[in-house]
Amino acid sequence: MADRSPSQRAVSSPRLGAGDAPASPPAIWRVEQFARKSRTRAPSLECLESRQLLTRITEYPLPSVGSTAVAITNGLSGELWFLEQGTNQIGSINTRTHAISEVGIPTPAAYPRGIAVTANGDVWFTEERVGQIGMLDPTTGAITELATPTRLSDPFGMALGPGGDIWFTEEGAGKVARLNPTTQAITEFATPTPDSEPSAITAGPGNTLWFTEYTGDRIGMINTRTDTITEYALPTPNAQPDGIAEGPDGNIWFTEYAADQIGMLNPRTGAITEFPLSRGSSGPLSITAGPDGNVWFTEQGSAQVGVINLRTDAITEYATPSPNSEPMGMIMGPGSTVWFTESATGALGVVTIPDPTTTQPTTGSAPAGSATSSPSDPSTLAITSEQVLTTGAAAHRQVTGFQLEFNMPLDAVRAQNQVHYAVLETVQHGRRTTSRPVRFRVVSHPSSPSVRLLLTGRPRFAQGGQITVSLVPRTGIEDAVGLLFTFIVLPDARGIVS
Repeated sequence: MADRSPSQRAVSSPRLGAGDAPASPPAIWRVEQFARKSRTRAPSLECLESRQLLTRITEYPLPSVGSTAVAITNGLSGELWFLEQGTNQIGSINTRTHAISEVGIPTPAAYPRGIAVTANGDVWFTEERVGQIGMLDPTTGAITELATPTRLSDPFGMALGPGGDIWFTEEGAGKVARLNPTTQAITEFATPTPDSEPSAITAGPGNTLWFTEYTGDRIGMINTRTDTITEYALPTPNAQPDGIAEGPDGNIWFTEYAADQIGMLNPRTGAITEFPLSRGSSGPLSITAGPDGNVWFTEQGSAQVGVINLRTDAITEYATPSPNSEPMGMIMGPGSTVWFTESATGALGVVTIPDPTTTQPTTGSAPAGSATSSPSDPSTLAITSEQVLTTGAAAHRQVTGFQLEFNMPLDAVRAQNQVHYAVLETVQHGRRTTSRPVRFRVVSHPSSPSVRLLLTGRPRFAQGGQITVSLVPRTGIEDAVGLLFTFIVLPDARGIVS
């Protein structure tokens, strides 16, 4: 059986640099580059909904050093519960106050891995290396432990199933199991494929639970009425499917750790679609439905979290604030948040997604320089002109940055704060689109009404493709000229005015 520890995963899937994504990116410049060869041409421009570019990521370090946080799930009162393999503990965080508490597991080196909360608030979890299932009473702090019928079964993933039963996978035994939380009886079901290493498990439509088979390269489904298991082979060999969740669209979504892909299975037809990520060795692990109607996932190898837009199939990735964080578990939290664990840094991360009622992008397209809105109150900060900065000519033309002119002087120090801006490179592969941050520096002179974002590292996206921008006027600064470029500033960034 393969060693599934975070450290072993990191060795088999080297981590890449996390990039310089700002924590609060309100200014947006996206350049799409098509895979096909084309003649050099001036970029065309259009409007684009890009609400996700205003996403924030915040980290909360855990009290215990070397905690190695892994799985995470929701409690009943807005709190989140998570597992710490390195310190052999169960933790919880109050999502309002961010207070964190921890409870030790009685059996040493139990290696907790999967977690679920029942309707009465009890916290159940798997103990992978000792073949046990644990239950924490959150009121008393007492922990009860049960041995699985198969000795050293390596219980792994866990989920709440129909009727309140607890379901979990047994990676070492090649089984999935049902636990009655009232009687504590455990029933095991072997997968049709031997040595399949069933891993993550999730509740699906109707009376079904779905699970990944890490070495079997299959997605399994067990019908809880008939206790029969059906398997679906993946198109990509040696993909090592890992995390799994039901998406907002009713499909079953999963990660392919070794293939660096996100997979989707239609539970009605059994058809499987795969979506490659932007880079190799990204190591996608956990996956969850998001509050924005999309699907979110962690990338352990590249220290990123990603989201796939279910309307466009576009994939966007965000670097975690801490480099080499090895994000693992993920769950949709209260409100417009997605929470995840960081196994290497010993922290929890939260993605805060803007409320769509306060972020309304424009739609449609307009030629460069066209006037689509009239200037607002002259006392309100607005963009009066924009310019693409280039060097070279013809086929050697290179974009070096862009300049924004405002209708009033700016404070030079505050205007040069990089957290107010973001530059993203967007690459399109067929119907799939991925975005990654581009490094840049900010230049603003004293009492000047202009800001320059100068690219560093000479990103090569000047030939062909198109520049797409978005306009979110309610966030603070609106474009008084048109849609050539749009500068988006969050409310807390208004201080750039002199």
